Amino acid sequence: MNKMDVSALKARVDLCELAGRYTTLNPWGRSGELAGPCPQPRCPADEDGFHVHPDGWWKCYSCHPKRSDAIAWVLWLGLASDFRAACQWLADLSDSQTLLASARQP
Repeated sequence: MNKMDVSALKARVDLCELAGRYTTLNPWGRSGELAGPCPQPRCPADEDGFHVHPDGWWKCYSCHPKRSDAIAWVLWLGLASDFRAACQWLADLSDSQTLLASARQP
């Protein structure tokens, strides 16, 4: 997958919807950001420590404080073993299910 393909893939994925499959997320502020418990079992975060933003980034204030993208999220949860596998995992998911950013309601 070349750089352009990776950018297009990340733009297609609705990270808020995807992360919501692994934890309970609630609105946080006015920006569309969502917060909830960290989906990482070993994380000591409180119930609002994990944040996901509609712009395509996520972070956990306790165990992963750096903003990261959907590919890093797949790797962090152990859903894929390497970068290429994470890209393929997201591509397969976005092709087979409705996780397209364009499908989100404003």
